Amino acid sequence: MSEFLSSFNARNSSPEQIAATFVPPDRLRDIASFSNLVLVGPRGIGKTTVLKVLTASGLHHLQKRANVPELPIDYLPVYIPAEKMWKGNSEAIAKAGFSAELQNRVLDGLFVNHCLYHLVASMQDCAKIGKEYPTGENPRWALQVKPEQEEQISRLASDLWEIEKIQTSFIGLKLSLIKRTNKFCTAVNSMQSAEQTAELSGVPKLNILKMLQGFFDITEEVLGVSRWSINFDEMEIAPHRLVHELFENLRSFDQRAVLKFSLFPYVEFYNWLHGPNVVSDSPGPGNDFISINLANRFTHSDTSFSNALVEGICASRKISKEVFRDYLNSSSAIPSGTRLFEESGLHRGHPGILEQIIKDRSDPSFLEYVNGKGIHEPSDIEHLTENKRAAFVRKPFPIAELRMYYLKEKPSVEDGVMRRSIKGYGYYHGFDQILTLTEGNPRAIHFYVNELIDSFTSRQASSSAQNAAIGRNVNRFRAFIATQAVPHTSAQGMLRNTLNVVDRLGADLSNFLFDRKFRPEPPLSFQFKDLDQTTKEIIGIAINAGAIVPEQPSDDKHLIFDLIGYRMRVSHRLSPYYPLPTITGKSKLLRRIPRSKNEIDAQPDLLSYRFDDD
Repeated sequence: MSEFLSSFNARNSSPEQIAATFVPPDRLRDIASFSNLVLVGPRGIGKTTVLKVLTASGLHHLQKRANVPELPIDYLPVYIPAEKMWKGNSEAIAKAGFSAELQNRVLDGLFVNHCLYHLVASMQDCAKIGKEYPTGENPRWALQVKPEQEEQISRLASDLWEIEKIQTSFIGLKLSLIKRTNKFCTAVNSMQSAEQTAELSGVPKLNILKMLQGFFDITEEVLGVSRWSINFDEMEIAPHRLVHELFENLRSFDQRAVLKFSLFPYVEFYNWLHGPNVVSDSPGPGNDFISINLANRFTHSDTSFSNALVEGICASRKISKEVFRDYLNSSSAIPSGTRLFEESGLHRGHPGILEQIIKDRSDPSFLEYVNGKGIHEPSDIEHLTENKRAAFVRKPFPIAELRMYYLKEKPSVEDGVMRRSIKGYGYYHGFDQILTLTEGNPRAIHFYVNELIDSFTSRQASSSAQNAAIGRNVNRFRAFIATQAVPHTSAQGMLRNTLNVVDRLGADLSNFLFDRKFRPEPPLSFQFKDLDQTTKEIIGIAINAGAIVPEQPSDDKHLIFDLIGYRMRVSHRLSPYYPLPTITGKSKLLRRIPRSKNEIDAQPDLLSYRFDDD
């Protein structure tokens, strides 16, 4: 499995590697168009993959594939990855007691030097790819640069960017920018002597927009390049003031260039300056930029992307997707006759499962419900009209099915029923259920599918293979959520970490689902009436991690500035832990994070992530 781990993270993969197995998401043509763009989605959803494939190297290798349509790209792409050290530098600068002016100058310098370095690196990439084409036949996203043109651009850029020594090559420009960056970093890490502070005060004020526009002028004069796309990845970890400045320029930056950002759904940089209220004259989706959400749908999950990715993984592992699908659907944990599989391999509700519940009498509350509908024997279902079948059978089917897996008759307890072991994941077995558990997240799909293909090739029983894979992947995701830091040390008790909050929400919904009274439509999502600022930030972290999924409006307003009023659910990736069905259900209004633990504490926790009562 180790050879797959690095490939799950696009940050560590080259554009060529990504292009080789790239599965185009919906609206890829819109993403690639010459338009300002905000690409939205939680961690691991594929934002970096998309932006890296839109580089010169990525496009060059992507167009070699016959099954990928040609993209309408008539501009030079610039890929600017985020630098994870920005946050640490920002915190160190604040602790060092710099003046506000010096703080801004240092952060601006670190950010601008980083962006200019990758601007030059992208120029090199475009020039390298340009050599692959005959003279004059290169596409618009590649360059054919003569040595004298590289020298001229480097000299003019050195002067524009106020580099100490004039450079004559792209490599020289990059080395000079690294040297200047190190100067800033050394000053920050040494906590600033008086002499170093004075030295930094003499460093020129750097403005990324002016630096970019000046470079456009240079390349237009030397090479005739007239259109650019500056693609900023993971902008949520960049200094808030600078992200806000770039965001505000989505309205009118430069007619020769578009700005493309990848961002988490919950936006912090805007709240930092404006609070939760969107300023009326700020850029908006539709008019000033395209907003595209890569995350899975809140309801009625679309598995077309997941299916295409699974097919690619199966092909690379030399296995038929249909054979793999049938292996998952053959699990003995799926009761015979309770699922009806279509030709696609996906299943839909089947009356057989309701008949079995009635026959086994494992859920007295459900029997009371169906008896009230005039159903006393399994054969009664067959005589229902189509309308009554829809109301009495199809609607309660997912809830009745889940309760069947986790409830069993126990005459010695008060209501004659008790919960089964949480470790049996039979409800989640099957091809479409596994896809649903991945929540459309490419990284999760890779983990599940590769693990299960390993089980298939080693002839492991389908039921035990899926049980093991589900347990491992739920724990893996929970471990990741637990690493998401709470921003304030003032967070106390149950709000000590993001995982605690998510678990309490999941447990609350699950406990209501398994209540003594059967409800055909129990609440499986929630809205918040009011939250303190710290809890809002923790919920925001959970959304950005993919642990909580918000319902996005259909008007392209995918950025979330305030959480109040949003309908949310716990990610299906965590459903087996609580457990919860892979549907949405009604919404529950919450005024605070639930404190009830109940059944959750009985489960073994990965690395002892435990609750402590206040």
